[in-house]
Amino acid sequence: MSLKLFKGFHSLETHHCVTGSMLHIYDFHHHPISEDMLLGIGAGLGFLHYFTDLREDFQFGGHVIAIGGYDAETSQVLVADRDKPLHPVSLEDIAKARGSTFKPFPPRHMWFTFDFSGKRQPHTEEIRQAIREVCTTMLEGPISNIGVRDSDYSAYPPAGYD
Repeated sequence: MSLKLFKGFHSLETHHCVTGSMLHIYDFHHHPISEDMLLGIGAGLGFLHYFTDLREDFQFGGHVIAIGGYDAETSQVLVADRDKPLHPVSLEDIAKARGSTFKPFPPRHMWFTFDFSGKRQPHTEEIRQAIREVCTTMLEGPISNIGVRDSDYSAYPPAGYD
């Protein structure tokens, strides 16, 4: 047996790991929605962080991927990430990554399950409410590293990351 895509899975180039992985899943389940819409209705601008010039040993356990294929004989999966090419990864490495204790945001074997039985397009009022939530959070963030105040906060490296 060879490593093959799940029937109906398409590899897509995406912008963010969370919404990109969701886009792969929504597409697989024949629910057309844009990555921009997924970000917006999730009121998700709060999780957009732009990391540049990171240390080589920087770990980010909050990264999200989708699995687009599997080969039981080789114990490998095809990982769909933000770039379009799929990446063969061993199940052993997936298990290590999911069980990582590196900070920040160790994944703790996090798993997401989607139920598409009641799928529908978002209503106009739901979209407006999501926009209001994003704007409120950006202007009145509950802590200093969320929203407009984050621009000052992010200008300085966190303790221990000198």
